[in-house]
Amino acid sequence: MNTVRVCCFGMAIVAFAFLPTSLADDGPSLEGSWSAKKYNGEEPEPSILWTFSAGGKFSLSIKEGDDVKYEAEGTYSVDASETPNRIDLTVTKEDGEEKDDPYKGIFRLEGDKLLLKHGTEPGEGDYPENFDEEEDFDTYELETR
Repeated sequence: MNTVRVCCFGMAIVAFAFLPTSLADDGPSLEGSWSAKKYNGEEPEPSILWTFSAGGKFSLSIKEGDDVKYEAEGTYSVDASETPNRIDLTVTKEDGEEKDDPYKGIFRLEGDKLLLKHGTEPGEGDYPENFDEEEDFDTYELETR
């Protein structure tokens, strides 16, 4: 009987070691590329692409055809213990210029869809309370690419 318990416990440890990091950390994974279907309630004219990478890195690019209109990169962290889930975005580079601009936001992951809302000014205000469109916040409806 003890052999069976030790064997099951060992298999559980091995299985846990191969779980994706986001699941092992008990938080939703935003990793991947996300294309904006709506930005502040409207279809975006230029294309908007968010990419979230392992290790808490993100990039944001806005393009019209092949012409890059805006680029930013930075770090992010999530707090899944809050409802809605919170996200802290810190822009470290914007259009080639070094930055340290923190933005407070919320997100909801629904399969291949991501709702994201954050303040428009760095370091100001509280976290949004809901996904309603309102002044001083940017709201994105994103889908995986």
